[in-house]
Amino acid sequence: MFLNFKNAFVFIFLLIFSALTLAQSDRTILTVSGQVEKSRKYSLEQIQSFPQLLITTNTPWTNEAHSYKGPTLEDILNDAKAKGSWLTLKALDKYQVTVDFERIRQFKPILAWEDNGKKMTVRGKGPLWLILPKDHHKELEAQIFNDYMVWQLVTIDVFSEEP
Repeated sequence: MFLNFKNAFVFIFLLIFSALTLAQSDRTILTVSGQVEKSRKYSLEQIQSFPQLLITTNTPWTNEAHSYKGPTLEDILNDAKAKGSWLTLKALDKYQVTVDFERIRQFKPILAWEDNGKKMTVRGKGPLWLILPKDHHKELEAQIFNDYMVWQLVTIDVFSEEP
């Protein structure tokens, strides 16, 4: 009798754990909407399925260079079939900034989900942080480029002209 109860308990525990893991893997961490073919919602696993780029750079918010990993913003916009280049980037804390993607495209910004080999958490500026390779381009020292580096990024709204 005890063995059957124990087996049932283990089975239920594994079932609940599997459901929680599946729910987390399907959880939306980024929404791309606006002037796109169709609004897209991305889970972390979907973000990780894109080709990944590694950028090692300093930021005003770190004491030393960090290595960030993620897909290029351009790959995400292409996947959503964006029909405009003006982007409003929105964070969990309601911070938002509007940028013409053409102004930053040449720098190949990424949507970092990994910082120094560790998955980024909300507490650590994740789950996504728009990273520009500041150490590799002198023009990225201008304050406006810091403003574009949105952490806790959750929404990208696309427009064909400046909103």
